[in-house]
Amino acid sequence: MKIALCTISFRHQLISIKGLIAFASANGFDGIELWGAHARNLYETSEAYPWSEDPRAMLAQSGLEISMITDYLNIAADVPLPQIEEQTKRIIALADWFGVSRIRTFAGERPSAAVSLQQRAQYVERLRRIGDICAAHGKKLLLETHTNTLADCLDSTQRLMEELAHPAIGLNLDFFHLWESGTAPMTALNRLNPWVHYYHLKNISSLQQAKLFEPQNVYAPSGDRSGMVSLSRGAIDYRPVLDQMQHSPAFNQTERFASLEWFGAKPAEVLAKDIQFIRNVHAAQSIG
Repeated sequence: MKIALCTISFRHQLISIKGLIAFASANGFDGIELWGAHARNLYETSEAYPWSEDPRAMLAQSGLEISMITDYLNIAADVPLPQIEEQTKRIIALADWFGVSRIRTFAGERPSAAVSLQQRAQYVERLRRIGDICAAHGKKLLLETHTNTLADCLDSTQRLMEELAHPAIGLNLDFFHLWESGTAPMTALNRLNPWVHYYHLKNISSLQQAKLFEPQNVYAPSGDRSGMVSLSRGAIDYRPVLDQMQHSPAFNQTERFASLEWFGAKPAEVLAKDIQFIRNVHAAQSIG
């Protein structure tokens, strides 16, 4: 398993990609997960100012890779299918420019319990079409387990993957969001493993504060960050999860990445501690 940092963690800081690469390299990260907004900005800047330093060259020199581009494909019923297809192709072109094979999106924008069978079938068909386009371009579409989507709880997520049955569509397993729906991280890891290609890791001090990660708060510069804590201090015990991911043959696949997501203050300080926590857990488990 390899570890990446998410550039979305630095969305409210004025830090260049060169600075992020230097930070990631100095702290032992293996890659960088690019937020879609950042990926587009880097591409457009490189196109508009050809004399600027190419981020791809900086990455190559550092030995890091872009692990995934995280974006938002709108598959709502009122969005024409050709528009969705065009948006998909634009993201694929961006992924091609960065040499990335993974693209993350969400499985709709409504809670699974509020979606009718007919609506669900339409979502599935749209996701399958996106998967076809991704497959034709050698990309993997990863659906994130997330609140207010068809992948907001364990049963709906497993059902969705079985409904899709698509070789180019997998899961980005965000343990936190399934945990807040009532699923233990180890249960999610075991049940969903056949479809998982990527992991997101974050923590909170208590279940009662889970709403801090709702979009209207988490993306706001002045949002409440009080309950957001590092991996080692939160309500989720990541030690057994990290043990399984690192040492069990069923989960220890070297091509899989786990990204550290941080939405609170002082991202550099917290992410440096979080990756050290993961390395320390793995080292202790190896010795044990």
